[in-house]
Amino acid sequence: MVGKLKTALIGFAAALILGLAPASTLAGEPLLDPIGADITFAGGGSAILNTVWFGNVGCQNVDASGTIGPSGKSGTMTLDMTGCHVIFNGFTYPCQSTSAPLSNTIKLAGTFETTYLTDGKTKPGIKFNIAATRIGCGYAAPPPTVATLSGSVLGTLPAPACAVESNKGTINFAGDQQITGTGPSITLMSTNAAETEQAPGGLSADLSVEFSKAIKVTCV
Repeated sequence: MVGKLKTALIGFAAALILGLAPASTLAGEPLLDPIGADITFAGGGSAILNTVWFGNVGCQNVDASGTIGPSGKSGTMTLDMTGCHVIFNGFTYPCQSTSAPLSNTIKLAGTFETTYLTDGKTKPGIKFNIAATRIGCGYAAPPPTVATLSGSVLGTLPAPACAVESNKGTINFAGDQQITGTGPSITLMSTNAAETEQAPGGLSADLSVEFSKAIKVTCV
């Protein structure tokens, strides 16, 4: 769906020193150290959204920003996308969300939480919970083709790797919709304009980010 996009989701921090952290604390989800204080992150890349009702929406640029909360396991994130469009019968139509200012911009906002993406807890990731976002494509006002995205998407955290400290990171959204091999499915849903039908949607992106201070991903 999309090439490589680089953005700033990896910005999770959690200050928890392994020698002092009880095993029960580390047993659930990856920690973004250091914990105890909000850590901000920012970055960018590009993205493709799938809305089902009008196919893939390509966005040329993504500005990602957010905050890792003091627990190191959750936070907030916003993706401001520009140059968003669909191509239909050889024509290009701009796409816009109701929360974005221009005709070719889409804003996705919500919360995230850390998780493992494998049963063996060797692959850290995040679940991005996106607030319902209404998107329209076309030159008319209101646009003739509209869909609403809502739900969650999973992203991998390739960097920093477990136990590695860095002020830079990456997060990849690539359609992985299951937390572990035996875990529950996670789905970003796409609802049509009449709000009578739903179908799975998607987000593909490779994002690069920088944190306000160096973080370390602490895995079990």
